[in-house]
Amino acid sequence: SQAGQAVQRALTPQEVRKTIADEVLGLGYHAIILTLSPDRKHASISHTTLPPAILAAAEDRVGMTAGEVQIRVPQDDFVRRVLDEGKSSFTDDMAGRIALGVPEMDPDLLRQVTESLGIEQAIFAPLPVTGKTQGLLIVAGAQLTEADVPAIEIFANEAGIALENARLVDKLTTSREELQVLARRVLTAQEEERQRLSRALHDEAGQALTALKINLELLAQDLPPGNGPLAQRVTDSASMVDNTMEQIRHLAQGLRPPALDALGLDPTLEGHCQDFAERTMLRI
Repeated sequence: SQAGQAVQRALTPQEVRKTIADEVLGLGYHAIILTLSPDRKHASISHTTLPPAILAAAEDRVGMTAGEVQIRVPQDDFVRRVLDEGKSSFTDDMAGRIALGVPEMDPDLLRQVTESLGIEQAIFAPLPVTGKTQGLLIVAGAQLTEADVPAIEIFANEAGIALENARLVDKLTTSREELQVLARRVLTAQEEERQRLSRALHDEAGQALTALKINLELLAQDLPPGNGPLAQRVTDSASMVDNTMEQIRHLAQGLRPPALDALGLDPTLEGHCQDFAERTMLRI
């Protein structure tokens, strides 16, 4: 019961697996947690409490790390009972079960190892996730008997629930991170578009209006005397161009101030406050 509560407090799938193994080890047994492949024909070791020296020797024998070893799932009645029927099963031949899954290992060596570790007996319990067995919890120890199967099965069910909860939390966290990345990309795209529009207004529209103002001033100078009303209209038009240029400057500044790229954030903010103060006659 205490072990089940400890597993439920773990937050990530990795933490759940480690807590499962630690709790089993704390009860005086060894634990091996297997994750099934999608076709349920192979399994990989997700976590184990077996001594590192034993794992290192096994890794040298098969030429790969424990996490990389693909354990063949035997298609016998024992395994079918665990995987297909979802019922925990007891075995007093742990070495034989390992030999079926990893035929590269020497059976005699396996028996010596299981005897030296005191794990000749073991209980294979399914780890149900969303109603389907997606892994196995192997609890091994010399004092285990058939009578211990119900307790281990209850613990494995709680562990499966904890794994599913942790998986959902992990998925939610990943989704939130993806949303944050997407939001940053959208913001970056908006900033780039603002920058493009600001430069277009400042450079292209600004230059065109400047040229128009110069032409109006030259036109005013070339008007013959006695064309007062026409000269006034030209002057008014030049004034309108000035106002339009000022409005475009403020619009470009509002989209993305050019000083932001040239000078940085602090000087741009300072200049923005000064301009605002001049327009509103407020002390900033």
